[in-house]
Amino acid sequence: MMLGVIAVSWFLSLGYVPMQDAFLGNVKETIPSGNIATVADLGLKARFESITVYGSIENYQFVGVGDNLGYFMPYRADYTFGVSVKIADGVSINLAHECDHPVIFKTDGSMTSSYMSAETKIFIRFEGGEK
Repeated sequence: MMLGVIAVSWFLSLGYVPMQDAFLGNVKETIPSGNIATVADLGLKARFESITVYGSIENYQFVGVGDNLGYFMPYRADYTFGVSVKIADGVSINLAHECDHPVIFKTDGSMTSSYMSAETKIFIRFEGGEK
């Protein structure tokens, strides 16, 4: 069985994070805690006939100030992985996993945020319209 054409694509996005809050019950945590934060997202997708596999990493980092000027200071990394199987025109079965992790960047091992999350979904997608 021959696989046809394998299509591989990638993306990169960069941005500024003006606000990032997390809530659990009545507890609010402001993740950047007053620091200037930026975000970079790098992803990759490959399509093999009716199967699409994709993944990305979204990295949040503080802009260094004072003695830390110019340093790469990440505090959170979000990972995404997914598989989509086309079962008919406009219908696919999907598996997606997303997880967010704090990053330790200080030499004393402390973290500015303990925010973590994980989510796995299995779903059917119906799509329509022009192709």
